[in-house]
Amino acid sequence: MNLTIDIGNTLAKLSVIDNTNVLFSDSAPEINQVMLANLLKRYPSLQRAIWVSVRKEFPPSWLDFLRGRLSFVMELTSRTPLPVKISYKTPETLGMDRVAAVCGAQRIYPGKNVLVIDAGTAITYEFLSRTGEYRGGNISPGISMRFRALHEFTNRLPLVEETYDFLPAGTSTQEAIASGVLRGTLAEVNEYVNTFYQENPDGIVILTGGDAIFFGRNLKSTIFVNPNLIHVGLEAILEFNAEAH
Repeated sequence: MNLTIDIGNTLAKLSVIDNTNVLFSDSAPEINQVMLANLLKRYPSLQRAIWVSVRKEFPPSWLDFLRGRLSFVMELTSRTPLPVKISYKTPETLGMDRVAAVCGAQRIYPGKNVLVIDAGTAITYEFLSRTGEYRGGNISPGISMRFRALHEFTNRLPLVEETYDFLPAGTSTQEAIASGVLRGTLAEVNEYVNTFYQENPDGIVILTGGDAIFFGRNLKSTIFVNPNLIHVGLEAILEFNAEAH
């Protein structure tokens, strides 16, 4: 049984996971020692932990607490040995959440060509070969970022509260922005998916991230939605390194 911690720009997400089976999941602006102590009390079989962060405050205050109570605790960095091969010119700049998502895809669908789409603050597209090679990907603005950009880079367009409802054509400025952002983003994602399946008829497309459900409901192609993909990948990386520890 493992603990996985993903510290993002706004929220920290943690999961208790056992062989890809997520037993517990929660998120909060910050992780603290009390939260972790309660979790360890609830799951006394926890043995190992892995954490990854996009923030700069290192080391986190709770790290020594975990190290004193678990047999193996590690951080995912650009230098961490991985269960996939990384073919990326600048691995030191590669977001570790992207790496974890790819490792999760390889864990769930070994021997398959996979397109991983992580729809969060940004939308990332990651390509994994059937031989377990990460071949790179693309980064695009996410839904909330597009709403903010239209407001912040113009003088008169309002900031539209993030929504998943849209019309074929807006009849007010608010509706026009919602329709333009959502339909435009759907068209972008749909193009990636269709192109991937044309080139890989037996491939797999996985959606994860905060906006995954929206895309899953509105895309016509066969896709798999897995909100826990990054945590599955973190577990795969943790076990890969714990075996060599």
